[in-house]
Amino acid sequence: MKIRFTRHYTTSGGRKFHGLFPHIQSDSVHWSSIDDAFRVFDAASLVAMFSAACDTPDFGVQRPALLVLWYRAVVNPPHGQLLSSLGDLPVLLSTVHKAIPQIRIFEDYDPADPRWPVHVSVNGHRYRIHPGNLTNAMALIDAVQATAHAIDSFILETKGFAATDVLEAALSYGDWCLTQLEKVWPLRKATHNRIQRENTEGKPGIKEIETVRLIHQADPIEWLNRCEYPERAALAWGWVSQKATSVQFDMQPMAQSMGPVLAVDSCLGVIPIPAAEVLNAVGIAMAHLAMDVRDVREAQRSIQIETEEFVRRVLKMPVCDHDGAVVTVVAPGTRHVFAMGIVAALDPYALRRAIHAVTDGLMEFDASAIEDGRLDPSASVYRILLYGGPFRLSRWRNGSIIQASVYDFVAIVRDVQQLGRNYDLLWEFLMAITDHEKRAGFMAVCLLDAWHHWLEYGVLNPVYWETALLVSPTDHQQWMRAAAWDPIEETLYRALLPPIREWAWTHLDNPERATLVDPLGTPVLIASNPSMVVVVPPHKLVGWEDLDPAFCTGVGEGILATCIRHSRIAQIVRESSIDPVIIVVEFVDDEQATQHPGSVGVAVDRDQPRSMIVLRLSSSWIKELIRNPKTAHAAVGEALFAGLDLISSVDLNVVQQPFLEAWNDSPPIAMMGLQESTLKSPPQGVESWPDMISAVNHMLAQELAIAGIQPGTYYGAALVDIAGMVLTILARLIQALLTSWSMDAIDVVAKYLNAAHGERMRARQQLGAALRAPWSEVWREEALRNPKGAEITRPLEVLLEYLVARETCGVMRPDRFDVGYGRAVFNWLLKIGTILSSADQGLTEWIINVTPWRTLNVAPVESGSGRTIDWRAYWQMEKADQLRTREAFTGEDEIPEGFPHHRWATVAFQSSRSIPSLPQSWFQVDEQMRLAWGTGVDGLAAVLSTAVSWNKDGGTAVVRVQWGVLRDEAAKWSGVPAMEIEAAIDRVSVDAERLRGESCAAWEIERRTYRVAVRPLIRMDDELLLIPWLIRSAQEIYAEYVSAGRLPAPARETPESLTNALNRFRQVSNRSLEREVAAIVDTICLSYRPNITPEQAKTFGLLLPGEIDLLIIDERHERIWVCEVKDVSMAFSPRFIQRRVKKFWDDDHYIEKLMAKAAAVRENPHVAVNLVQQKVPTPLSTWRVFPLMITRRVEPAAFVPDVPLTFVVVDDLSALLLNPCDPKPGHATISD
Repeated sequence: MKIRFTRHYTTSGGRKFHGLFPHIQSDSVHWSSIDDAFRVFDAASLVAMFSAACDTPDFGVQRPALLVLWYRAVVNPPHGQLLSSLGDLPVLLSTVHKAIPQIRIFEDYDPADPRWPVHVSVNGHRYRIHPGNLTNAMALIDAVQATAHAIDSFILETKGFAATDVLEAALSYGDWCLTQLEKVWPLRKATHNRIQRENTEGKPGIKEIETVRLIHQADPIEWLNRCEYPERAALAWGWVSQKATSVQFDMQPMAQSMGPVLAVDSCLGVIPIPAAEVLNAVGIAMAHLAMDVRDVREAQRSIQIETEEFVRRVLKMPVCDHDGAVVTVVAPGTRHVFAMGIVAALDPYALRRAIHAVTDGLMEFDASAIEDGRLDPSASVYRILLYGGPFRLSRWRNGSIIQASVYDFVAIVRDVQQLGRNYDLLWEFLMAITDHEKRAGFMAVCLLDAWHHWLEYGVLNPVYWETALLVSPTDHQQWMRAAAWDPIEETLYRALLPPIREWAWTHLDNPERATLVDPLGTPVLIASNPSMVVVVPPHKLVGWEDLDPAFCTGVGEGILATCIRHSRIAQIVRESSIDPVIIVVEFVDDEQATQHPGSVGVAVDRDQPRSMIVLRLSSSWIKELIRNPKTAHAAVGEALFAGLDLISSVDLNVVQQPFLEAWNDSPPIAMMGLQESTLKSPPQGVESWPDMISAVNHMLAQELAIAGIQPGTYYGAALVDIAGMVLTILARLIQALLTSWSMDAIDVVAKYLNAAHGERMRARQQLGAALRAPWSEVWREEALRNPKGAEITRPLEVLLEYLVARETCGVMRPDRFDVGYGRAVFNWLLKIGTILSSADQGLTEWIINVTPWRTLNVAPVESGSGRTIDWRAYWQMEKADQLRTREAFTGEDEIPEGFPHHRWATVAFQSSRSIPSLPQSWFQVDEQMRLAWGTGVDGLAAVLSTAVSWNKDGGTAVVRVQWGVLRDEAAKWSGVPAMEIEAAIDRVSVDAERLRGESCAAWEIERRTYRVAVRPLIRMDDELLLIPWLIRSAQEIYAEYVSAGRLPAPARETPESLTNALNRFRQVSNRSLEREVAAIVDTICLSYRPNITPEQAKTFGLLLPGEIDLLIIDERHERIWVCEVKDVSMAFSPRFIQRRVKKFWDDDHYIEKLMAKAAAVRENPHVAVNLVQQKVPTPLSTWRVFPLMITRRVEPAAFVPDVPLTFVVVDDLSALLLNPCDPKPGHATISD
């Protein structure tokens, strides 16, 4: 037997790394040993057995060898009498493996399971397909359909049938086969061992073999009559049916072995090929048809246009055309440009010529060719060549050019969309692939395999300097994705909407729901059970231009969710005889909707291919939604039912009442609250940057590897050493970054920092509203998984501080990729610095895990000793407390009183002294601030309010303003003396000199004097850089600090008189918390007594070591609660969190003192009960005494090992006291 390794073209969809695969041809195989093994068998039973084995899920791995056996049995049938069964397969397969040893290379893969249904739409019909041995069956379908569409008219003219007729005839046959075979396939999950079945009476799989024999005896009219054009389909079927003598065996890597053949005419009759080989045969057939019209200029132009439109339609992204060979230039950043060539051809030689031409054009392209000023002339250019048509190249890269099938590229884009990420993830991958070309050591079968590898590990080859890497191919991921989408595809098909491949953006929300966006940007929401489509066109509301499109989409999602989640509504929708129900949700002005304010207009659009219910929601409806969500919800339900009644062919009157009752019992489809703000809320995702944290992670790990650090888990002293090394590496990176970026970098980073704070505010407001809604638990679970807002903004703040403080700069103006990289570097700086600080403070023990894939994983661990805290448990509990379900939205601003914020020049300034609810101690704080800082709360409020609203009409652009101009306007508006305004500006601003003099590390938040979070005005000579959303955040920080009796300044800047005034104000706050606790206990009708002093207790005969804040008697559960109420100041850095812990354990001994009080009560419970109530129940021997620490927020001290008592947040006090189960030491559970 002759075997040669080759590089060649194949049809789209099969294995692509052909240099490693043999090419086995018919004349190079010694068939005698196989013929001898066949000799005793009946030919018809043998062919049926091989066909059944090819198609069944259990023998997918052996499919290449089975195809060899099937081919030989058909073209050279034996003349024996013995009926074969699947039990004979082991011996026959062994014969093939001995005759063709290299065929095992083709069997080294993980086959897709055909029992997962996947259908393809052709000519208005849906056909189920078998994946066969294809690694990406859907890529082949895309290529075949695109080619057929391009050449149909030309083939029809010459052959009497169109290329699509060939495709439909083949798929109709495959669908018909699968319908028969599925009935007799095993139900158990297929595994991938070589022989799965056990002998059962010597005849395993007999039903499958009998079914295949019936298929072989069937008239082709059975499947051809189901085609759109049966006569043409019959001609096409005849074209792909060949005599056995003309069929040549030619096994290429995972490609069809017998050419464009769907049926073989032999002495056994006309035998159709196994269903598993249909797609391969179609691919080869389409390639042959394409070759027939390769010289037709119009056909060639048609496939080129088809491919370009496929890219433009599916890859919805900003593009600008460029003359010449480069078709599209995508510039996601001013310094990172992707030059994308798109070619297609109808024969491999023309494809090669087109690739050479476009390759030359790509190599000649540079950023200076774009003359509109948007790009940096020195920008890095990443070159990508995408090709379409019926042929696939054997290489997916050519030097520095990525050379990929457009169908693989689109599959990658679909992965990005399904991950919920923007296209930055795609660009990061392409940059990694291109940059890696400069290094040796990475190979992949195709771009799609490289993508899956990079997506899993975040790096291509982490040890490129020492080891080459060939990644394992991914065999069936694309098939599983297609199977998951199949129910949605069915709904689209019934709605006469395009299949998934023609949508710009797709996301499978769950197995029965999906969100799609068409090429024009219109979101379409799909459900498969019941079958529904909700379309939400852009709104047309006058005066609501700033309405976030996400809100409109959310209303559509609410309608869909209500219909499918409530079983009664879903059943009525199913019984309406409309399949699917198509709803268009329009937001229009009142006069276009209805004459009744607050209600909803409804109409039926019968001019479309499928009738649609049109719901018209007016501005009055939105106002009603704000006032009364239930009323607005009910109006939509009434209109929707009216639409269903209009469009349904059955009488729905009998179900109207049940429908409306079920609808009104459901949560509102949406909720909206109005909140006054100085700034307009930004649309979701208006500015973003790539998340390069993973890239920096791998870079750090590689630097450690080069330094000799081996993979492993490090803790203790070793962790400190490695963390120190990482900080050194980061310092080098930061220095290189700062010295290369131009002065413009400050403005660039300021823009992204502003966007980050704006997005943080928008997300917080959205979450705040959602946590008040009936569906709050879904949002809460999602928010618990997401990072804190500070984790997004803090690295950018520190980056900006470093940029302002630097002494030298370069000439490079960074773009969003550079900013993303810089943010990732500073994210790691803060993370490692925090770890070192917490280790130094003895607060938490950490580990650093250096993986073999050269990634760094940093995590806290529970030590179980000393004063260390369980960091992970503390974070989770604190976040759960912040994200608890809230009361119904009131529309009130959430900034606490005491720090006024206003929209400058639109409302009169309100002094804090005019707020009646503030205690006298507050005014003492204000007075001491004036004495210490030269300005008080009014001065700070005037400056920040003027700065935040400097842009008129709530604009949020970053601007520069003269220092004196801001001072004069703030003084004029507020009436605060100019000297106080100047002092306030000085208090809330930073400049280069101040930042250079900052002695505390970036992660020591409370100890730093100068940080932009609380000094948001950036002084640049005589100008101030105003970052509106950063300033808005600073207003909230000041408000939070002041309301807690603190100031956002280190202790060294707070004189003793001011500190004392703050302490007195904080005592008022603590007493307020005590009153709040007492009110809660009173509400649940438990007996209690507050503020029991030792003197008072002594008169009853109880000796207390200190005052009890609250003593609670619970007769029902026989419990006595000895409560301490503490409102401890917030802390963020490890140093200050440790101080907060020590207040409870060491310095102020809160825990020790409370335990002593509880012990005193436990020694004399009768007297303790008598202190609270006159009647003392007897006996008290079964009563328990529990010390309880009640706090305003989650305290880290509760997460120290062996804590002897229970901590509870005031919001959970009622639930804890009413719980019949006794509390456990540690922190009480946070309620929803």
